[in-house]
Order: sequence, then C-alpha cells, then structure tokens
Amino acid sequence: FIASTDTFYEFKAKAKDTTGNESTFQNISVQISTLPLVINEIAWAGTSNTKPNDEWIEIYNPTNKSISLDGWVLASATDNTPYIKLSKTIAAKGYIVLERTSSTTISDIAEHQTYTGSLRNEDGGEKLELSKASTTIDATPAVGACGSGWCAGLGNLNYYTMERYDPISSGTN
Repeated sequence: FIASTDTFYEFKAKAKDTTGNESTFQNISVQISTLPLVINEIAWAGTSNTKPNDEWIEIYNPTNKSISLDGWVLASATDNTPYIKLSKTIAAKGYIVLERTSSTTISDIAEHQTYTGSLRNEDGGEKLELSKASTTIDATPAVGACGSGWCAGLGNLNYYTMERYDPISSGTN
C-alpha cells in the first residue's frame, strides 16, 4: 500500500439480530485512500504542430483495487471545458488515457474514452479538477501558479507534456 495516501482502520464488531442474539466479535479491517485516482499526465498542446488538437490526459489509480469510474468527473475549473464524465473501470495500479475528439490521437495506446472541449494553450493555461460526487480528489496547479501557462510543457512549440512526478503528492504542487 502507499502509506501517505492510504489509512487503515481495525475494528472489532459483532452483529445483533432482532431478537437480541449476538455473534462473537470479529476483526474488521477498512482501508481508506485519500488519493484513489490522480491526474498523471496532460498533453495540453497536442502532439505536433500539424496536430495541435491531439490532446490527451492520463489518469492513474495508485491503489491496490480496481475503481468504478461511475460518478467521477474530470473538468476544467477555469472555464468548465472540457467536462468529462468518466465511465467504465480503472484497474488497480492502472492508467487510462482520455483522448480529445478522436481515438487516433495516440497510435500505440488504446484510449479509455474520448472527450470534446479543448485545453487552453494560452492565457495562463487552466486548472483541471478530478472529482467524485461534489468532492475534488485531485487538481492541477492553479492558473498562474507557475508564471504564465501550464507548469510544465511550457512553450507548446516543443509539445512536451505536463507529467506528475509523484502519484502520492498533491497535484497542485
């Protein structure tokens, strides 16, 4: 397990039926992960000067359990586009790739799903948030946190990506 994102609780519990009969005590272990999914890498400028719309976003599951993506959303806190309702499941220790508009953005990796809405290249970039229900689980740095533009991949003529350096640290660093 990843110590800084997972918390383990041990309980002793017993059951009681409607007539008052009680079971013996049982040990119960519960694992709670504060970062069950993270935004791992963003290709915000496309893949080349001839393919500026070939944007993609990678999400990583650092836990030891697969996670259903029902109810999860990845959205821009800056202008609400893209707004991606995630679907399907992400495997334990697995990655998924979200590709903008086309499933041919990355030729050697199958996309998990496609989305519409572009990432801002100019005007300070944007802040993305990964949420479950109304709780933000992970986010990229705030607009302007690194000067102008995105915090990495600066100078979109090079078509670098912004990649997380540590999946258990805050995405806003």
